[in-house]
Amino acid sequence: MRLRTGLSTIVLVFFLASCLNPSNDNESSGNNNNNNPVLPSQAVYSREFWGEWIRMDTGESWYITSNSISVNNILFLRQISLEKESNQVIIVTDGTRKYGLYASRTATGSFSGRIVSDTPNIARNFAGMGGMDAIVRNLKDATQELRGRSDSTGNILFAPIIPGDHYELIAGDKTTLIIPHIDGENIGNITITHGKNFKATLRPRDPNMDMTRLYANRPSGVTSYTYELILDIENTGTETWNAATYTLTSSFDLNLTATRVGILGTTLPGMKYSLPITLSCDPVTAPYVMQQVFLRITDPSVPGKTWDDSVSVKFNRAPVRFNIKSSRPVQGIIITPAARAYRFITESSGDIFSTSLSMPWTNEDYLVVFSGAEIGTEAVYSLGINVDPPSDFRYFTDTWRYEPNNTENEAYKLDMHAAIMQGWIMAYLSVNDFDYYRVNIGPYIEYVE
Repeated sequence: MRLRTGLSTIVLVFFLASCLNPSNDNESSGNNNNNNPVLPSQAVYSREFWGEWIRMDTGESWYITSNSISVNNILFLRQISLEKESNQVIIVTDGTRKYGLYASRTATGSFSGRIVSDTPNIARNFAGMGGMDAIVRNLKDATQELRGRSDSTGNILFAPIIPGDHYELIAGDKTTLIIPHIDGENIGNITITHGKNFKATLRPRDPNMDMTRLYANRPSGVTSYTYELILDIENTGTETWNAATYTLTSSFDLNLTATRVGILGTTLPGMKYSLPITLSCDPVTAPYVMQQVFLRITDPSVPGKTWDDSVSVKFNRAPVRFNIKSSRPVQGIIITPAARAYRFITESSGDIFSTSLSMPWTNEDYLVVFSGAEIGTEAVYSLGINVDPPSDFRYFTDTWRYEPNNTENEAYKLDMHAAIMQGWIMAYLSVNDFDYYRVNIGPYIEYVE
């Protein structure tokens, strides 16, 4: 890749005197020898840089806030500069070195909900509160503050946010923890009354589960995928739940396995009741669907009243396989249309190197980037979508087949469903080269794992 020079950059200086370690000179926490360091609290980074990014050549996780950068959760201390090449790509100039960061979770998402209040004259329901002002703050960076006002039915939308981060939502004098896993998630009711209140949130039982890659349709012979999750029911009120009971229901084509009716027991303010549930979704024809689990709580000490909430779950239609093979190790990034990035690196598999990633089927383009070749590690590679790409690289000589494709703007368009491609390509990665491809998977075709 030939990096452009002379473009405007934003100079970033990171310094934290109390945390410096003179013996530590690794890339993430080297000494800062600037005569006039800028404290992190003095730095200002525009929203276009906020969010989580993946460094192409090392796989490091970078998180950028309005006033700091962390690498693998360690404060970054050196002077560098950032250049926004595109919405997906940041070019870092680090001394004499340049490398790329690729969007994993950027500040371009949104979530919605409904602000409600306990209204005694409306039986068995909460009333939506129109015209209510609310504030949302990212717990990783309190300066990432958004303000909104609910519409006449209490509905409210916040954007832009970083899906996957934890937020606090302040409405009236009530503060509620919000964890939107995906862009566009409906977080259900946000209750702002005093007394007995709760908030439901959903999380995977396995913390390594990716909530953005849940699937409805499975290969022939299997009805559906199933996922084990935890529904947390937190007492966000000022009073203790005593003899409260709960009832769970779900969207029409969402299959819920759980104890659907039960007793919460005594739950003090701030305490959580964690309920294991298992979900699967009936087959769908759209690229994805949003499903909901509904929760109702009844407390007999408050006759004729219920408390309602819901959580949303995104189910993609089906996975597809990105299969990669190479003559030497290659690495890169697969970026989904929703701007989430997944790093890959081929590893030894007999006489070749290979890897495979499962990604959601979509009719929008993926961005796939290969990089990392040095002198002596240049490689021929092949990429197949739902097919096993060839691995006989001995006679491949068309090293310029898809060039120039060294930047996102130059990305080579691949229609993988075209008959001439047969679902795969073969190409060459040279020294310091970045190969960009826009990959269209094509019409949905059921595959076999």
